[in-house]
Amino acid sequence: MPKPKPLPSFALPPNDRLIPFNEIDKVEWLPCRQNGKRPHRSFWHRAATRGVQGVKLRFLRCGRLRCTNETWLREFFADLARQPGSV
Repeated sequence: MPKPKPLPSFALPPNDRLIPFNEIDKVEWLPCRQNGKRPHRSFWHRAATRGVQGVKLRFLRCGRLRCTNETWLREFFADLARQPGSV
């Protein structure tokens, strides 16, 4: 019987808590859209699965929840800003 593949390892930065996707809009520094509203939670699911302009939001599953953290959110926005055509 073949050995199962090892799970990828990751390390969360110290003092960085996991944020479920349905609570991302409560992050204080999160930018608003042009109409002054925060992105809908479906945006975060799309950003994690399909990506936005070729950039995917890192996440992990905690049971049925998809969670990310503030470090990964900042990396996501920084990577989007580095994409060609971004202002």
